[in-house]
Amino acid sequence: MVDKTVIFASMKSIYIVFFFLTLSFSATCQTNNSETSSTFSVPHAVAATFQAMYPNENDPDWHLDSHGNYEANFKKEGEKYRADYAPNGNWIETENSIKAKNLPEAIKQQIAELVEKVLMSLGLSEIRNLKVGSPLSKTISGGQRKRVNIGLEL
Repeated sequence: MVDKTVIFASMKSIYIVFFFLTLSFSATCQTNNSETSSTFSVPHAVAATFQAMYPNENDPDWHLDSHGNYEANFKKEGEKYRADYAPNGNWIETENSIKAKNLPEAIKQQIAELVEKVLMSLGLSEIRNLKVGSPLSKTISGGQRKRVNIGLEL
């Protein structure tokens, strides 16, 4: 007859070895697709194009994206910007964050119309100004809560 303590000790040893193998495998497989400026240098053509476009920006945060393009993150007049450049220095695009209060009126109107359509189609117009609540403080029904979640996804 086999002693149960021997089997338990063997199983415990196998689990420990498996744990350390998994840990070492995951540590060696980790890669960083988004390099920062401290780990690489920005090509002269990219830096020159950026400097020509944004002469007052002296310290952008540079990143290398998954496509091999260079991204410059910086702030201009309090707004966040991201400018993308190809390795040869060609400008690809610039994106910035716009606060809701600074959106053009036509865009605000389109958003309001879209929200109204979604509320109407989900039957949530009558509860539009109610708080969703919590499991302890319910202000809307379970079905309405589910439809609110669907509307948020749309």
